[in-house]
Amino acid sequence: MNTKRKAVPPQKVGAMGETASNQQAKYSSFPDNQQGPTDNPAASQRQRIFPHPKADEPTTDIAFTIITNHDGPLTKTIRPDGQGGIIKKPAANLVRGVTKRVTMPFRKFGPFLRTLQNNQALCHGVSDYPQANITSRAKFNGEPDTITRTSEYFHYPTGAGIGMFDHDPKPGQKTLSADELLDIIYSVCPDFRRLSTWWTPSTSSCIFDNNKNELTGIGAGFHLYFPFEPADKLPEFADWLSRQLWLAGHGHIFISRTGSLLTRTVFDLTVFSPERLDFVAGADCIDCNQRLPEPVYRKGLEVWA
Repeated sequence: MNTKRKAVPPQKVGAMGETASNQQAKYSSFPDNQQGPTDNPAASQRQRIFPHPKADEPTTDIAFTIITNHDGPLTKTIRPDGQGGIIKKPAANLVRGVTKRVTMPFRKFGPFLRTLQNNQALCHGVSDYPQANITSRAKFNGEPDTITRTSEYFHYPTGAGIGMFDHDPKPGQKTLSADELLDIIYSVCPDFRRLSTWWTPSTSSCIFDNNKNELTGIGAGFHLYFPFEPADKLPEFADWLSRQLWLAGHGHIFISRTGSLLTRTVFDLTVFSPERLDFVAGADCIDCNQRLPEPVYRKGLEVWA
């Protein structure tokens, strides 16, 4: 197998990045029952980014990647700090492992999450290969059947894929429930109300010490998953949504440890990159344990196409 993706000839694109052929064929329908352009610039831009959810279309399988690490956990390691809190260690480096492309109806995605082991994580993108070995960029020497977890090899599907809102409130930021987050999303994107979603707590949630004392509760953060087609429009959609949330008063400035001023909203915009790891299998617990509840499904459309 070739280790590099084939080059794609450049195509003429429109203002929002669509090819000329896709602009007319893919995004001809208008949300909110509109039949033509609107005087609202934000709504007009939204129409170009994604179409109206269609209830009469069949369920489309989403595609994503599962990565299995051969050398230990591929998730956060958590232990008690002795003062009623936890110490989190970043996920282990991925140096040697395997990737497998997975397809399934979105409604089965939640139960699938609880089958993952702590040496496994997801990428919301896919590579050109159904299965492959994976290594770090530093260790890669052009071995056959091997890829790296980089944008050179991973891309969003051109068909249906999965998006995720990662709500990870920082100190001083309001912690939202899933319903509260969705209500905020609906306020700037009413069409989103029609989509199915899966909710699950974050990797650092629901941690208890060996005496059954709660160290972190269910409110430590969560992931909210949704289907999206075409998935290669996800970064554009997330960027548009983030800007609309800022205009609606749901943005804030976060000061990093180095003093940088970072723009943030109710979800983490950086997760919308196809090669990013999604640590959703649960934590690697030392001297503590985790009691994650089952993911919660909100029934709606499984196709946004």
